[in-house]
Amino acid sequence: HGTISIEDVELFVAIDCKPFIDNQALLNLPVTKVKIGAMNITPIAKVVAERQYRKELTRRKADPNDWGIKIAASLLQNRAFEPVLEVENNKVLIEKFSITQKKLVIHFVPVVEEQNEK
Repeated sequence: HGTISIEDVELFVAIDCKPFIDNQALLNLPVTKVKIGAMNITPIAKVVAERQYRKELTRRKADPNDWGIKIAASLLQNRAFEPVLEVENNKVLIEKFSITQKKLVIHFVPVVEEQNEK
């Protein structure tokens, strides 16, 4: 949640997302609710955001491995993705996570890439 300013008017915006890792170990970030103040604008917000997302993708060359693209596709198009990050030249997988009030705990495991034997 946060605030946005439109013509010197501050509006409170809240976006609810129910992230989960599915049985194929893919991360899903479905948006469940978008509100401005007390008004639920979820359907229209999804349409507008989807339109802007597609417009941006056609405007520039998008790297399908870019985390921003993966996250946007998951939020806007319910596309699950493999939650693998590169940290200090090593790859790690988000194995599980928990969210409590004001606290996010993420469990990472190293990704061991198979070496081709010669």
